[in-house]
Amino acid sequence: STLQGRLPFDSVFVNIARFEVADVTSLKKNRQPPRYAAWVIPAAGLGDIQVIDLGRADPIDDLVATLQQNIKTAVGQIPNAGEATMESTYRDSVKELSKAILQPLEPLFKDVGEIIISPDGELWNVPWNALLMQDERYLVEQFRTRFVLSGRELVGRPPERAAISEPVLFADPNFDLNAEDVDRSKADNQHHLRSVSSAYFPSLPATAVEAVSITPSVESYTHAQARVLMQDEAQEAAFKNLHRPRVLMLSTHGYFEAAQQAVTDLKGDTAVFGNPLLRCGLALAGCNNRAAAIADGKEDGILTGLEIIGTDLRGTELVVLSACETGLGDIRNGEGVAGLRQAFQLAGAQSVVSSLWKVEDNETAFLM
Repeated sequence: STLQGRLPFDSVFVNIARFEVADVTSLKKNRQPPRYAAWVIPAAGLGDIQVIDLGRADPIDDLVATLQQNIKTAVGQIPNAGEATMESTYRDSVKELSKAILQPLEPLFKDVGEIIISPDGELWNVPWNALLMQDERYLVEQFRTRFVLSGRELVGRPPERAAISEPVLFADPNFDLNAEDVDRSKADNQHHLRSVSSAYFPSLPATAVEAVSITPSVESYTHAQARVLMQDEAQEAAFKNLHRPRVLMLSTHGYFEAAQQAVTDLKGDTAVFGNPLLRCGLALAGCNNRAAAIADGKEDGILTGLEIIGTDLRGTELVVLSACETGLGDIRNGEGVAGLRQAFQLAGAQSVVSSLWKVEDNETAFLM
């Protein structure tokens, strides 16, 4: 009842759980395949809580994995095939998943403007806004959406508002700051993507245009002059010295390395990190000179998830990660996704805008 009382009148909360099924009345405790179920919770006075069985979890997880792979493939095909063709291909690939996890819930979304979703398991990796409804429209065309780890986020205490500072934007970092001889050959075919698959980070010129373009909107929203840090100023040390900016935006390279992948540095050394917050990060000024920086005891220009947690973002209303795959991370059933998005929330940020896939530099600037 407390949760329902905190929901806006036009919102519905969808709490999804992946759970094991067992016969507790049997001494053998026969286990059955895990399933997904959704609790659909309307605002107070607008109906009863409904529980929807979405079905076996493993087939749904397979659909999510297939869709993720199809999206990654489609990104590379857009320049040749065109957006219209690839959008049609995407629609075909997302239909089955939409029928499995969205369309069974649709009848409960009447007279609703916003859907607050708490996914579980692999459903954290679902592009919910891009799922298809029964009428073939995307979810985002009909509803506002936001995502929470659990209903506790909706009934928690009001955020601390003391000593909130001006909005801060990081963009167009000089990745080659203090770097002389770096191997740029590894940047082939990566120059237009805000991601990284090698040790070298190519420049992202559109992020500078993006920062200039959105600054008036940020200042209008916050009623404060924004601090814009670009080129040599967009350093890791500057981020770590932040103190509760009301809005924070980072336009740069982002990455998440899977657990089985080794991270390679400029010297060719490799390491495998178990902590997912050490396998995700954002690139800032000087990151292409990180080997020398580490040798000198300086910041290496790579802002990891673990380092983000140590920053004071209590009271920060919004963090926008204008970079690739910033919504990815290690899936932990019942605990959400351990990655950049979670790191910013643990640091105190109320809301985080992130991406589940690789994004093109110019198109992302236009979107922002």
